[in-house]
Amino acid sequence: MVKTRLFLMILIICLLFCPFAWPQSFEARKEEICKNLEDFKLQDLSGKEVSLKGITRNGSVVFMFWAKWCPACRRSITKLMKKSSKMDASRVILVNVGDKKEAVESFLNRFGSNPFTVLLDYEGALASDCKVIGIPSFIIIDKDGRVEFEGNYLPRRYEADLMVKD
Repeated sequence: MVKTRLFLMILIICLLFCPFAWPQSFEARKEEICKNLEDFKLQDLSGKEVSLKGITRNGSVVFMFWAKWCPACRRSITKLMKKSSKMDASRVILVNVGDKKEAVESFLNRFGSNPFTVLLDYEGALASDCKVIGIPSFIIIDKDGRVEFEGNYLPRRYEADLMVKD
């Protein structure tokens, strides 16, 4: 009887106070995601510094944050590469977090050609600004610079939006 009461009391306390420990919803935090995006300049695989200023002027952009050591990232990139010939690859930016350039090139060379822009976020500064919690992480920024989606997968509706219309 005492154990049951103690269990119920703990359960009630958890139900009352746990919502304060839950992470904010996407809607509540989306204004903070990639807040300083246009201030960033990252190096691409050719060593060129790429500015993210005006990155969405031609339409929405999908950022995929990933690392070579991450199995889910490797699966996501493999899936993107398989569909890349039917995609508007200019709207997909692969942001590697923390790997050396040589390791990124070695991994991507497995696919032959790479149609996507690959940026190197050595220190994780962009990932931090975009509030990336885990990888892979997909962030979709609309043409007006607003965050439309953030999550660990690419939703089918956005995947379909990336497909080139015949």
